[in-house]
Amino acid sequence: QQSVFNRTVMGQRWCTQAREAQSERGDAVPSLQTSNELSDGLEPPLNAKSTEGGLVPEDATIDQINLCVLVHGIEGSSQDMQIWKERIELQHQDWHLLPASSITPTCRVVGDGIDKLGDLLAAEVTEYLNNLRKSTVCLHFICHSLGGLVARAAMPSIMASAHATKLDVKYGHFVSLNSPHLGIRSGHPFTCWKNMGDIIPGRLGLIRLIHQVTLQDRDSKGCEESFESSRFNRKGRPFLEELADASGKHCQALGAFQQRTAVAATHWDVMVPCCTAAICSKNTFPSPSIFTGHLWPFWRLDAAVGFEGALAQHQERAGDAAAEFKRSIDDVQAEQAPLVDQESNSQPGLVRWRKSSDAEVEFRPSMLQGLSSLYWRRVTYTVHFPFADVHLFTIGKDRKLLSWSVEFIDLMIKSIFSEGG
Repeated sequence: QQSVFNRTVMGQRWCTQAREAQSERGDAVPSLQTSNELSDGLEPPLNAKSTEGGLVPEDATIDQINLCVLVHGIEGSSQDMQIWKERIELQHQDWHLLPASSITPTCRVVGDGIDKLGDLLAAEVTEYLNNLRKSTVCLHFICHSLGGLVARAAMPSIMASAHATKLDVKYGHFVSLNSPHLGIRSGHPFTCWKNMGDIIPGRLGLIRLIHQVTLQDRDSKGCEESFESSRFNRKGRPFLEELADASGKHCQALGAFQQRTAVAATHWDVMVPCCTAAICSKNTFPSPSIFTGHLWPFWRLDAAVGFEGALAQHQERAGDAAAEFKRSIDDVQAEQAPLVDQESNSQPGLVRWRKSSDAEVEFRPSMLQGLSSLYWRRVTYTVHFPFADVHLFTIGKDRKLLSWSVEFIDLMIKSIFSEGG
């Protein structure tokens, strides 16, 4: 950890490092000026004093620095976020970037649960903050897949430590890329294999993480009641439901961020379907195929809810599906009251589950309700490419999609951190 800090503090030769990294890999990664029209006109990084709204809080001072934590997903490593790191360095060379590595050894199918991974990440981030020794730090998170849940689990500890040590930490942007906020419990016959984790007793602790993301776990304290009896009360509820409790410490910590952005693939992300990543119940986007006239590979942004600037233009051009998606997001608040009433009047021992409109994910209504108590911006995208890994598109890990991924990442960095959201 100290070596990572030293490398950052001693200076980031951002342009040279990025080009050398591209040359060593042999990647045809487009430069900032030539990637495509989405990256044209990028402005130099804004200083903290002149920024309005999207980059850092308005009361930022010239002494403030930005720390962006990059959190990888399951079975990954800190290298998974390398392209994000390089592209941020090109646009914001004065930022401190921390690709999380503490969770790598145990962020596995057979490894630690989300709660323990959150403790590891919290310790790593807290140590880095303590070493910065700056008057004010604006903290951002960019998280892929399971990393979004790990970061949410870590947030209360990070904030408590910063408060205890009297660090002046402000909270800027929280960005999740294909993160299963509502879990990955399947409501579809073709993907019911996701729910098979319950055949392995949770007390063995072998796949605690899988139990958690499929909402088949006991509470974080490991009470001894059976799952069928424990999941109906507050003490024994699944960990993801605890993370989504609007009155709980995790949601309250997440609410401290100036902006929260959830990014989701509309189709073909088998592990993390659209609705769980976008925190919604309706997938309004049609699936492209050769039968609908989509003969050639492409990628596109389908919706950008809550944005201005370049992303807002995509929202305007996206048509009826995007407009319906936005309406479904707006309707979530109106749906919450009847959901609570129906759940409270249900028979004891009867859990009311809700399926997404495409039946790809099944979740507790209280989870959607809790997460929707916070304002989220949403970005949805479609990748139409044979045998492509849509889940890895947002971090550039599928080499077939690399140039498209860089276009997407550059656009996201510009829209989130430079344009003011």
